[in-house]
Amino acid sequence: MASEEKYEISKQPDEACPLVDEAIGLIKEALDDLKGWDKMDLDDLQSACDYAEWRLGNIDLEPLRQRASEIRNWGQEWKDRALELLSDNDKD
Repeated sequence: MASEEKYEISKQPDEACPLVDEAIGLIKEALDDLKGWDKMDLDDLQSACDYAEWRLGNIDLEPLRQRASEIRNWGQEWKDRALELLSDNDKD
């Protein structure tokens, strides 16, 4: 029996790293699109900006916000349980 089940705490959420890594990757790709901007003619610069904007527009931060909320709630459940155990221990 997992400790979460034993103490009636929700299952540990998946880690957020893959969501963060995906966002970082898209940001890096957008920055790469704009490298050498100062040597581009106006048409190439416009194309690079459009492509970078498209990449940045594909970053969906809502799943990351949701995962952070799940992790925060899970941590709060453990904190509450620990305080409950400490309180019970103080009564003895």
